[in-house]
This record gives sequence, C-alpha cells and structure tokens, in this order.
Amino acid sequence: MKQLLGICAGLLLTLAAVLGAFRLFYDYEYHKIRPLCGEWRSTLDDTRLVIAPCGDEFRITLMHCGAGTGRSTSETHVLHYRNCIHYTTYGGRWVDLFYTPAADALLLVPGGAFKRTSKLKDHEQ
Repeated sequence: MKQLLGICAGLLLTLAAVLGAFRLFYDYEYHKIRPLCGEWRSTLDDTRLVIAPCGDEFRITLMHCGAGTGRSTSETHVLHYRNCIHYTTYGGRWVDLFYTPAADALLLVPGGAFKRTSKLKDHEQ
C-alpha cells in the first residue's frame, strides 16, 4: 500500500512539474498576439492600425485621418496579454482587443471594428 501511495505521489509531482514548466516557459503574449500582426482598416471610418513585433514585444500603431482637415495623427502602444489582449492609451484608458478568426475581424473596446487589409510578410517579422 505504501508503495502504491509513493507511485501516486511521484506521478502527481511529475505532472505538477510539467505543468509548472509549461506555465513558466510558454509565451502567452507571443502566441495570442502573433496572429494579429498586419494592417487593419476600420469598418466605420478612415482609421487604420498596424500590429507588428518590435523586439520582444508587440506594438499597435493607430492612424486617424482628421475629418475635413486632411491632417492625420498616429499613436503607438505596447500590446499586453492578461486574460485578453489589451493596451493602455496615453490618457490611461484600457482598450481590449478581441479577434474573430472566422471573419478575420478585430474588435477594439472601445474603438470599433476592423478588417484585415494585409498580413506582415515573413521577412518583416
């Protein structure tokens, strides 16, 4: 009986070690954000965004075209993953990103819906 308990304890410790190593070494940000890389266009207005790798992190650049003025502005933020993909604006607002693979659509909350216009090429990654 003691031998059986020892085997069960050993198996549980091995399983815990494997799961712990996976959690420690699996890069959630890379695997969750990487499929979003590319250029996107808003379904509502002329806003465009680009998601691209930059070193060990991913950045989102939003480009807004001013209505009537012809002037455009852009802002760049670092993307993070904690329960969902998100970034924090310059004013401190939290913006969540939700991706729908079937429609290849990206929803920014708040911010609107975007459709992909192009993916990054392998040499740009």
